[in-house]
Amino acid sequence: MQGKWIVGLLAGVALAGAFGTPIRPVTAEDQPSIEEMVKNAKTPADHLAVAARYDKLAADAQAQAASHRTMAETYKGSASPKGVVRSTAMVGHCTTLAKSFDAQAKEYKAMAEAHRQMAK
Repeated sequence: MQGKWIVGLLAGVALAGAFGTPIRPVTAEDQPSIEEMVKNAKTPADHLAVAARYDKLAADAQAQAASHRTMAETYKGSASPKGVVRSTAMVGHCTTLAKSFDAQAKEYKAMAEAHRQMAK
């Protein structure tokens, strides 16, 4: 009787080990850097993967640009939240950042297109 109990316990421990490790989603930290991807890109699939990463960077930069344009409008308009001082300096800061992010997005899009061409 004791033997069956031990076998059952060992089976339970084995199953817990097999199923006890949670599956975690892939994160940005799990992915190679863009520098590594570019350095190692040799096949059409590699270049398309680089293009996709540049497309993502372009989209992120566009989102940042939009966010800073919105903040600039908030700083200069009557829609300023209570306690936020209307500030020409802050409007200029946000406008400059929005332009910078727009330029980054344009460059990332060009890099993505270049890698799509390399994939051909």
